[in-house]
Amino acid sequence: MTSQEANPPLVCSFAQGPGCANPSYANGAAGGYFGFGTPGNVTSNPDLNNGLASFPNLTPEAWSRYNALLVSANKRFSKSFQASASYTWPRCIDNGGYLGSFNSNSTGNFTNPYNLNSDKGVCSQNITSAFKLNGLLAMPFHGNRLVEGWQISGILTAATGLALNIADGYDEAAGGTPVALAPRPDYVSGCKVQVGLVNEWYNPLCFTLEAPGALGNTGRNTVRGPSFVDTDIGIMKDTRIRETVSLQFRAEFFNIFNHTNLGLPTGGLGGASLFLGGGQRNGSAGQITSMVGTPRQIQFALKILF
Repeated sequence: MTSQEANPPLVCSFAQGPGCANPSYANGAAGGYFGFGTPGNVTSNPDLNNGLASFPNLTPEAWSRYNALLVSANKRFSKSFQASASYTWPRCIDNGGYLGSFNSNSTGNFTNPYNLNSDKGVCSQNITSAFKLNGLLAMPFHGNRLVEGWQISGILTAATGLALNIADGYDEAAGGTPVALAPRPDYVSGCKVQVGLVNEWYNPLCFTLEAPGALGNTGRNTVRGPSFVDTDIGIMKDTRIRETVSLQFRAEFFNIFNHTNLGLPTGGLGGASLFLGGGQRNGSAGQITSMVGTPRQIQFALKILF
């Protein structure tokens, strides 16, 4: 805990929420507490400046940094075949992307208005690697209209999972007044968080509720969601009927292998509620109840081109 956190400035300089620029953290206990009470029943500390009510205040406090390694290879069309492949190794870091900081990708408030870097972590949309492969093969059949003009194309996409923020699920730090914080719990030292099962993607027992009025020590976006894999195949045939008229047949198979792509654990993008309002554990925390993408889909099309 820095001296800035333990001894906040006398005047609030930025908002914790769309309607507040005067948060109630003036007389926090030693260690930088924001309120006091019991689990699920926290009372906020007095305002920094009792002469000011809540007022809107938007300031450009958010930042983000993106770096990536991109490797690609291309084979131009020759001998009836073309293909391209790319691999991306990205790294996106930000301090939360709070809307009050002019960032439209907001997922919530700054956790600590006196130390914005307490929310420093990977971006919610960050993945650790992504691979794409696509190709087109013109079948080398000749002789009559039935065998000529066939093409097969395909796209393979594979990516690691999105980041997941583990949060309390309610404001254990300031009690929700004058604005609600989005605190994270305490991490149990040495506990293995990532499990990787549908019913327990992460181990919720690796986290405990922090003391009332305090912020937990769990970092932001420290859990990884499931990876994503999708393969699409297309079959096409052009048949010339007359000099200016041709018939095109298409068969398209999306997610042809019917690979199940899991969504993020309970809580959705940017958050996973561990506890309920009274401090009780959320029984569904860590469970995956949704999918992303679609199951296998097949569609056919017939076109007349003239």
